[in-house]
Parts: sequence; C-alpha cells; structure tokens
Amino acid sequence: MRSSRRAGFTLIEIVLIVGIMGLLAAIAVPSFTRMQRLDRLRQVTRHMVGALREAKGMAARGTDLNNGVGPLRPARVSGIRFDSTTVYVLFLDEDDTVGNGNEVDVKVVDLLLEKTDTQSQVIQPIGAEIRFRADGRVRQDPDAGNIRVVVSDPGAGQSRTIEVSGLGHVSMVE
Repeated sequence: MRSSRRAGFTLIEIVLIVGIMGLLAAIAVPSFTRMQRLDRLRQVTRHMVGALREAKGMAARGTDLNNGVGPLRPARVSGIRFDSTTVYVLFLDEDDTVGNGNEVDVKVVDLLLEKTDTQSQVIQPIGAEIRFRADGRVRQDPDAGNIRVVVSDPGAGQSRTIEVSGLGHVSMVE
C-alpha cells in the first residue's frame, strides 16, 4: 500500500505560522519606529546646523536689511533666536546691540510645522540668541567657551548636540 501525502496545511500549522509572523512583527515594528524617530531627529539637527551656517553667511555677506527697497543697509550681525522649544528665528541686525528693536526677522522656523511627524525640540538654549558678526565670529563673552544647542526627541529618549565655537565654527557633536 502506498502512503498518500496530503496537500495543504492543517489548522495547527496555519496557527503556528501566523503566531511566528506575529512574533516577528512585534519585534520589528518598535525597532523600525525607533529608527524612524532617530532619523527624524538627525534631519532636524542637520537642518539646524544649516540654519546656523546660513546665519553666519548672512552676516559675512552684509545682507541688505531693506531687502533691496530703499538705500542699502547692510547687516553687521545676523543670528538665530530660540523663541521656544520648537520655534527659532533667523534675524539680521544693523548693529551689535542686543534688544534695541532694530532686528529684522528673516525666517521663522517651527519644527512642528516643518516636520509634522516629529516630536523633536530644542531643549537648550531657549530664550537665547547666537549672533554672528561680519567676520564670522560669535558675539559672546570671550571666556564663555563653545555654545551648545541640544536637540532632543523625548519619545525616542535621544538628543543631539550642536556646538558653535567663538570663531563661528558650527559642528554636530556625537
């Protein structure tokens, strides 16, 4: 007598396959989600580095405060002001006096509007400004050392740090 081999799967085999697939998904999905959040944090940090370098460049070029309307008023200083944990502003200033009201906001960036799927936020230095002079140096106390900007994603439990030296060099710190 020949033994016949059955075709198809039994109910137990199907349940076992579905269970293994569910287990793999339970392991992979949180890892994938965390990887996506870390990637968004890196993107936000790179964007912030670009904004700092853009501010330094605007000061070096002496960007026109009047934007081509009326007489040329070159900016002597430009920088970034951190208004909240998710909003920062690129600005120009015709003098090196802080808070005298003659700053011109060039670009307002809200991280929640730029990257709607991010929870990244600036946790340091809220309420502060980083000001670049025309020679590229940062306006600060000579003994202050490097300025640190910390960008964090609380949900991922990670943060990234950007350093700005007194000479105006902008870099990410790992």
